[in-house]
Amino acid sequence: MVKDNDTKANGSGSGERPVGRGNPPKETQWKEGQSGNPRGRPRGVRNVATEVLRMLRTQTDVPNGDRVRSTTTQEAAYIVLREKALAGDARALDRLLDEAARYNNEPSATKKGPLPEEDRAILDAFIAEVLAAAGVSGGSKKNLPRSMSTPR
Repeated sequence: MVKDNDTKANGSGSGERPVGRGNPPKETQWKEGQSGNPRGRPRGVRNVATEVLRMLRTQTDVPNGDRVRSTTTQEAAYIVLREKALAGDARALDRLLDEAARYNNEPSATKKGPLPEEDRAILDAFIAEVLAAAGVSGGSKKNLPRSMSTPR
């Protein structure tokens, strides 16, 4: 059974074609070269992330003892947070310690030592495979590049 709107004429006089879901009437379709957003995004409009970064990089004056120091808004906010924490504000102290834990995680000096036996076996198998593919006979590592002859 055919629905009523499936055989409506498109109004252009060129005959009938089906009109319905996925087939809009010809007069309501976009014209050739016509944009769906004719005015578009206005020039110079920034998104929120750009605005926040711009605002945090803006220079501001911060009192430093008997002088005034110019610094970024971001650094000034951390200075205020530090001063509040030092004055005894528990919430500011918690926030400052959270920030310190997040950004003060410098990697510690890792202890360099011999590779575990399992890793050594994997590397030896790889080296043997590369040597076999290169046509080097035996298990000699003398002709290997320095990067492939790993010390034990």
